[in-house]
Amino acid sequence: MAKRRVVESRQREMLQLILSKGSASIEELCHLHGLSVSTVGRYLKKLEQKGAVKRTHGGARIGGDSRAQRYAYLRHERTATSEKCAIAGRVAKLILDCQTVILDGGTTCCEVARAVLGRIGNVVTNSVPIATLLLNSPERRESTQLPPTEVTLVGGTVYLRTGVTLGLTTLTQLKRFRAPKLVMSCAGVTEEGIFNINQDMVAVERRMMAIAKETILAVDHTKFHKPIFYKVCDLGEVDVIVTDEGVDRATRTWLDSLKPHVIYAPYVPDSLRLQAGG
Repeated sequence: MAKRRVVESRQREMLQLILSKGSASIEELCHLHGLSVSTVGRYLKKLEQKGAVKRTHGGARIGGDSRAQRYAYLRHERTATSEKCAIAGRVAKLILDCQTVILDGGTTCCEVARAVLGRIGNVVTNSVPIATLLLNSPERRESTQLPPTEVTLVGGTVYLRTGVTLGLTTLTQLKRFRAPKLVMSCAGVTEEGIFNINQDMVAVERRMMAIAKETILAVDHTKFHKPIFYKVCDLGEVDVIVTDEGVDRATRTWLDSLKPHVIYAPYVPDSLRLQAGG
C-alpha cells in the first residue's frame, strides 16, 4: 500500500510538471525523482492510458484537446488570488502616470495590468491576455484626464498554455524597445535565483531585463523555495521584489538580507474574504 502511494504521488507530480509546461522531456521527468528511463516510461504509459498525457518521442505532452491547457491556465489563475491582487496593487504604486512599462506574461502580471488600467502611457507585452485586457478596458476608452494607453503586443509563436509569444521573432522585436520599468513574474524562487518553466520564456525575460532600466519581480509566497528547471537570473539582478505578507518568518529573514528592495503587500486571505461575503 505504501509503495502504491509513492507511485501515485510520483505520477501526480510528473503530471503537474507536464501540465505546468505543456510538455516535458524524459530527462526532466527522470530528474524529478531520480528515476530510470524505463520507470518513467512505465509511469507515462499509465498516465496516457488515463488520457492525461500523450507520449511523444523523448517525452510527453498534455493529452486530449486544448481543454487540458485551458484547465492548467485557469488553475494557476485561481491560485493565491488575494495575494496576487494585493501584490498588483503595490506594484501599481511603483509605476508613474503615463509611464512606459514592459509587462511579462502570467496571471500575476495580468493583475498588475488590471491595477494600472487607465493611467499608464505605453505598455509593451508579449501576453495576449494582457493586451486584450488593456485594449478592451472601459477605463482606456472613457478616461478624459489621461491619454489612452498605447499597447504594443510583441509578435512571435503563441504558447497556448499562457497566451504569451515566444521565439526568435519575439526576441528580435524586443531589441527595438527601451523602458524605465519591467514587471516580471516567475514560476519559482530559491536561493539559487529566479526560475521559470520554459527555456523560451527565460530567453524572452532575459531580453526584457536587458531593455529595462529597472526590474520589478512580482511573486506570491507560494513560489518561494520552489525549484524549477530553467533559471532566469540571480536574485541580485532584479531591483525590487514585491511579494505578500504570507511569506513565513524564515523566508522573510532571507529576503531582507538580499540586495533587491523587498516590499510585502498586506492581503485578506480568500477564505476570510469569502466568509465576510467579499
